[in-house]
Formats: sequence, C-alpha cells, structure tokens
Amino acid sequence: MRNKKTKERGVHESWAVAKGCFRNGLILISAGSNTLRVVPPPNETVEELGEGIGVMESAIAKVDSEA
Repeated sequence: MRNKKTKERGVHESWAVAKGCFRNGLILISAGSNTLRVVPPPNETVEELGEGIGVMESAIAKVDSEA
C-alpha cells in the first residue's frame, strides 16, 4: 500500500518490484493490481529459497529507496 492513511494502492511499486525480481532471475505472479505471489517449486532447496528471498529483499529495498 502506497499510503496507509488514504489506502492508496501501490500499483507502480508492485510492478517495479516484480520487474526488479525478474531482471535477477526470480519470477513472481501478479494477483491483482498491487499484489505479488511467490510460488516456489516443491523441489526447491533451502539455499535456493534463501537466494530468492534475497532477490525480493533487494528489489523491495530499491523501490522503497526511490519512493
């Protein structure tokens, strides 16, 4: 959510996070205009999950710093 007081949705921000993740090898699924889903395969290792979380954290941090 872009603004908790006005309940404005962060449409641009969610797409920017998804794009940043995609550029770093992680594909997220959109669910509506401002929601992203993470659906890891069942055979993913703990290390791969950690790597994916790191990619998401980096993308979120970049979008947050640009806001």
